[in-house]
Amino acid sequence: MSAGLEQMPAQIASRAGLSWHRMCPAQRDTTAGGLPQWAVNMLLSLGCAFSMAAWLGFLAWSCWRVLLV
Repeated sequence: MSAGLEQMPAQIASRAGLSWHRMCPAQRDTTAGGLPQWAVNMLLSLGCAFSMAAWLGFLAWSCWRVLLV
């Protein structure tokens, strides 16, 4: 069933007389800035992990301060 769904846009494009490749160009391996996509994903993941660690550290510090008072 999924194979049929994947072919539907190409069939619609061919019936309309359009080139499927013109409608949906191949994805590039680089972003608009020239960085590889994997590098962008890695930087975003590291940023998210650092942000979560900072929040958890802040929460732990806050709880520790409340328990000490």
